[in-house]
Amino acid sequence: MILLQDLCRVIASEWFTVNTYIERDINTIDWRLEQESALSPETFENFLQKLYTMRRRITKYQMLVTNLLESIRTHDRNLAHIKQTNSHHQLNNEVLLDIEKDFAKVLEQMSNNASRISTSVSLITSLMSVQSSFYSLRLNERLGFLTGLATVILPLNIVAAILAIQGDYGPGGTKFWVFWISAVLACIAIFAVFIVYHWILPVKFSSGAKRA
Repeated sequence: MILLQDLCRVIASEWFTVNTYIERDINTIDWRLEQESALSPETFENFLQKLYTMRRRITKYQMLVTNLLESIRTHDRNLAHIKQTNSHHQLNNEVLLDIEKDFAKVLEQMSNNASRISTSVSLITSLMSVQSSFYSLRLNERLGFLTGLATVILPLNIVAAILAIQGDYGPGGTKFWVFWISAVLACIAIFAVFIVYHWILPVKFSSGAKRA
């Protein structure tokens, strides 16, 4: 039993070393998330791949340690049926209890690392969602600018197409001023509709919702 205890201590020490490496990798990812404010989507994806790999491995490690601990407890139950002196029986119980404590600490450390991995995965997923929303907002702002620009140019093109007739309404004609007046009035009408739709109606609906 003393030899078995020394062997189990060596195995438990190796498991502690493995857990230390996993904890170091988790700390590295957490430190980068804390210190670096602008991380690319590729970096987040790399973090998730590492965390998924660590979670898969630590799940396998937990199963191996649990099976080993169960085999030790089975050995303890088998020893209980063997006739031993009280001193030998007490020594065996103490040795097996120490072994179970060592591997229980190993499982506790693995559980802590698994919990930290799940927390990091959730955090990175949330940060990726926020970053994606920020990029979408910037894209919408650019599309809004292009839409406004197209809104201004479109009436000019329409009026120009309508008035692209040879005669008094063409360039240099006596009634060419009609083109500019029509274009300005069309732009004013479009901007009025835009203002009503984006500013007046939302305020009216929000005030109605507050009253309700």
